[in-house]
Amino acid sequence: MKMNGLMSQNIPKIKQAYKHIKLPKLSPVPTMITDDEKQYLYWLGRDVVSGVGAVVEIGTWFGCSAGYLGAGLRDGSKSVPFYCFDRFELQGIEKRKAREQGFDHIEELEVEADIMPITAEHLESIYSIQLYKTYIDKNSWTGGKIELLHLDAPKRESDIIHVLKTFAPFLIPEKSIIVLQDFGMPRAYSLPLIFGELREYFELVDIPSENSTMAVFVYKHQMPNLILSDPENFSFKKNTRDCIEGWNKMATYYTNPSQKAFFNFGLALYFFRKGEKELAVKIAKENAPYLSVEKAELLDKRLCTRIWKLAFK
Repeated sequence: MKMNGLMSQNIPKIKQAYKHIKLPKLSPVPTMITDDEKQYLYWLGRDVVSGVGAVVEIGTWFGCSAGYLGAGLRDGSKSVPFYCFDRFELQGIEKRKAREQGFDHIEELEVEADIMPITAEHLESIYSIQLYKTYIDKNSWTGGKIELLHLDAPKRESDIIHVLKTFAPFLIPEKSIIVLQDFGMPRAYSLPLIFGELREYFELVDIPSENSTMAVFVYKHQMPNLILSDPENFSFKKNTRDCIEGWNKMATYYTNPSQKAFFNFGLALYFFRKGEKELAVKIAKENAPYLSVEKAELLDKRLCTRIWKLAFK
């Protein structure tokens, strides 16, 4: 696998490097990341981040991912500025997910409750992290160079574009790492569409495991600000062929057939919402045979129900 800059210097066998790491014990908090992803983030903080720029996370919730990144920085004896941005307001769906994970005390919190103090309490004993309560479209940055940018919150196109406009000018070519949570989730299809469009500047270097929807990129070289000035001019919006080509280049990094098919349902969902239902159904039918039973049930019942019914009625 091709690596650039910091990545190639530090991790000749990226697929194996993090899997042998024993995670430190941190206090449990509600989370939407897998154990593999916890390991990966911890490893990035401990073994990969060098200190040439700050660590920035967008979308922190109760601080699980920030905790493992911070623990990695701590255990690697790093002194790196770490900043987290989140609205820190409990949403109804988040409350339900926390309850499903056994955090019954979540019932004490009202929807839209301020959870920043809870997150701060979780993180304060792990690493010095500055928390900022803000909405994605209000994010700003004056903290200098960024070595690791962890994006969890932005899923909609407008939010992704705003985050890139705000933070990409501070990324370091051949050095900076961008971690995208939920890259492989069908409803987050704007992530692979946009990063497929921008693949000249962002190189996909890893999908941590078949249990992960995370994707890891390296910033290749400086991206002109003009690129993001008018997203309506993105080629994937103008040309179906370009759209599919860019998507397929991202899909080649999935070696597990079920994981790749699950990812490709994002493209089906994109075309479905564009009104191109025949193409959406075609993509769904092509990929469905490769899905595991678990992933098929997830698509049918929660993620792509309408497409599923059209394709397999």
